[in-house]
Amino acid sequence: MSRRRPAPAGSKPAPAGGGGGRVHIEHRAWQLTPPWIVLGLLAVAGATLHAILANEVIRLAWGVFALTVATVTLVMVAVTVGRARAVVTRTYAAVTIAAAGLWLVTATITGVGVAELDLTAGLIGIVICLCWNVRGLLGGQGEDHHGGGQWSDMADEIRTLRGTIRARRIQGATMKATVQLPPGMTAQDAQADLPRIAALAGVPATGARMTPDPDDASRVEISVTPEDMLKNTIPWPGPRALAGASIAEPIELGQYEDALELALRLPGIPGRQAMSHILLIGMTGSGKSELLQVLVAAAACRGDVEIDYLDVAGKAAQTVGPIRAAIRELVTEKPAGAAYLQRLLGEVPGRAGALASAGMREWQAGAPVPYRIVVIDEGASLVSDSDVFVELARTLRSVGVQLVLALQRATFDQVPTSARANFGTVLCFGVRAAGDAKGALSPEVRDSGATPEAWRNRKPGYLYCEAPGIDDDRCAMPARAYLASAADVQRIIGEATPYRYPGADTGVAIPGPAETRAAAGRVLAEAVEAEATAPRYTPPGDLAAAVAQENSDEPLAAGPGMDLDARLGPPPRTPPLTASQAEQALDEFLAAYRDATGGAQFQRRDLIGAGVLDVLGRRKSWLSGALGQRVAAGVLVYVAERCDGIYGWAPALSEARR
Repeated sequence: MSRRRPAPAGSKPAPAGGGGGRVHIEHRAWQLTPPWIVLGLLAVAGATLHAILANEVIRLAWGVFALTVATVTLVMVAVTVGRARAVVTRTYAAVTIAAAGLWLVTATITGVGVAELDLTAGLIGIVICLCWNVRGLLGGQGEDHHGGGQWSDMADEIRTLRGTIRARRIQGATMKATVQLPPGMTAQDAQADLPRIAALAGVPATGARMTPDPDDASRVEISVTPEDMLKNTIPWPGPRALAGASIAEPIELGQYEDALELALRLPGIPGRQAMSHILLIGMTGSGKSELLQVLVAAAACRGDVEIDYLDVAGKAAQTVGPIRAAIRELVTEKPAGAAYLQRLLGEVPGRAGALASAGMREWQAGAPVPYRIVVIDEGASLVSDSDVFVELARTLRSVGVQLVLALQRATFDQVPTSARANFGTVLCFGVRAAGDAKGALSPEVRDSGATPEAWRNRKPGYLYCEAPGIDDDRCAMPARAYLASAADVQRIIGEATPYRYPGADTGVAIPGPAETRAAAGRVLAEAVEAEATAPRYTPPGDLAAAVAQENSDEPLAAGPGMDLDARLGPPPRTPPLTASQAEQALDEFLAAYRDATGGAQFQRRDLIGAGVLDVLGRRKSWLSGALGQRVAAGVLVYVAERCDGIYGWAPALSEARR
């Protein structure tokens, strides 16, 4: 028994009532009619213009001049706008417009009815109409062999394009085509044709890309960008999120060549997208430092993040200057850097316990500990042979600490292989040679057309981004990092100071070898010396005198407006204060302290000396965060930045007291 052969994939079924052939013929007829209609309209237009303009010489001259200018303008527009089209299409359009304009100019002068003119113009018009009809008949619907246009022009030279082109489209300045590969050809075979496609299309090596179809191994998508859309510097528009927002919101770092923004969610998305460490690769002058400044400045505007910066290559003065106010801890010596990494490893159990107590398996907005970004700039000498770094890369992701490692090369001798597996986000700038980026970009992205070695440092800011949450077709698409001036970075960081997380206490004991502890001791001694020479906060004279007259062996006497026995006495240890009770008790304590000191400025240490931590049953870091919240709410103002900070009362509260 014979079977009916199934219809080819993608073919349209005939109408249920029959007549499929008649419908197809009618459709084709309507496709072929427009050129002939235009030919008839041009004949009528020529006769009409002659009747209107030929009676007066001046009117005729101006009319002919206007028609000539219009014709030349339309030809230029057709050639310019049609740059992304095939040469044949652009030629058809230019010749058609030029012929139509020449006819209108001639007919306006001589009129219709001159036999020689009408015969010549008619023959030229018929030939042009037939050319458009032939092109329409052979162009198909995008399912015919080769597909037409510029892609078919290259098919004789490139095997990949001898397959069936399923879809063609223009997206911005990029031409895209989905190609059904010829039988027996794989996507890997097709990717070998990328350099030839770029050469025949007349675009840079980075202007041609090929992405395999994830659902069909026999199809690829080819993208060709004739123009470099990133050649102009893109100024940083500033942080998009409101000051004090969570670091869980995306951070914008640049733009792709199709003008869409390059944005990263640093902590990931709980349950959907895991956090990954960030690897920046690029030769000197490729733009890494500028992107780091934008990253730090944008992160400094968030309210639940703290930033540490390690640069042991001696370049900190160049990079860190504009962003110094946003950095909690700056390390510029290699021994101190090793000590910092060891100390950071010791903090992992504490951060893990804090997150576990809040019921969190990973860091997310609202966590009891701040998100921490640790930038290691030019850190090859610090991490290449560090076992501690390998352990940090493995354990820090789950406790809300993100490493940002900037290097010139991503080879195995620069980044330990065991650590590299945890750097899932890669920002690859221009590199000196293809091998410098092999340890950074995945083979799939490189095979799709990512060639950072073509940029070197001649195009600073150009980069490829491969990260969780970034679509595969964008990983091989060039982007350009935003560029921010030092003045803008400093201004934005300064304006965001009241909303920034105050930071945690330092001074944690650092385990490790004797030389590591000695290096850490030297760094601590330098910090103590700097603090000793810094300008000091001096309490009001009347308060200092009152403190000097106090007998330390006698109970404290109550000052004006303050019941010291009730407010500064031993705290009620059982039961401990809840979070809301602690906040209310702090507000009461601050009100009493303001009354007792006459509304004078104070430091956190003054409150601690008055016993606020005993009253609340809280730690210093909690008090720092609580004071920062009251600064953001307008209850307090941040007067100056010293080791412990100087706070003052909001003007409204000061006036109310008077």
